[in-house]
Amino acid sequence: KVDFISDVIRTFSKSEIELIKLISEGNINSEIASKLNISLHTVKTHRKNINKKAACKNVSELLNKCFFKDLL
Repeated sequence: KVDFISDVIRTFSKSEIELIKLISEGNINSEIASKLNISLHTVKTHRKNINKKAACKNVSELLNKCFFKDLL
């Protein structure tokens, strides 16, 4: 199985990685949209895509994987 970090670097876009970092800082969707100057709908779409790519069911599982693998 491919290493999670290598897979993340290869799979996630730059925007998705930035969004993951903002999520890990405790920002809610509206704050993320404002900080990245994107729509709320785009934030929700990125979050959905991130969870799918990382094979996570929720943000807790995603952040746990990211912290455990030293991505964040």
